[in-house]
Amino acid sequence: MIVNKRELKQALNRVYLKIKPEAETIQVFQANLTRLLEQCDSKKSEEFNKNLLIDFKKNTYYTDRYFINTKERIDLVIHNNQDVKSPVGVIFETKKPTRTINAEMPRLDNLNTKAFQQLGLAE
Repeated sequence: MIVNKRELKQALNRVYLKIKPEAETIQVFQANLTRLLEQCDSKKSEEFNKNLLIDFKKNTYYTDRYFINTKERIDLVIHNNQDVKSPVGVIFETKKPTRTINAEMPRLDNLNTKAFQQLGLAE
């Protein structure tokens, strides 16, 4: 597999580059990200840290607009609306923080990893 590394501006649709977030939105994001990073604990389980990520997503972006939870054997999904039966729009594969540096998480030099394969098998 050939990896085509692109900068964020190259990967995003130009329409999104024109969106200017409000100052309050940025402040909420910064506060919630700081809280997430402070609460993450590499000694705790994957499940513990996954719940912190769910809280971050809900408190930052998706409060009452989307259903966020696990789905079957998928670690974390964001549905396209509040209905649990709605299609899945985003899939997350989470790992314990200490496992991100081992063979389970994809890297630019190695995409063929357990987490990447699990995403391919999802849905």
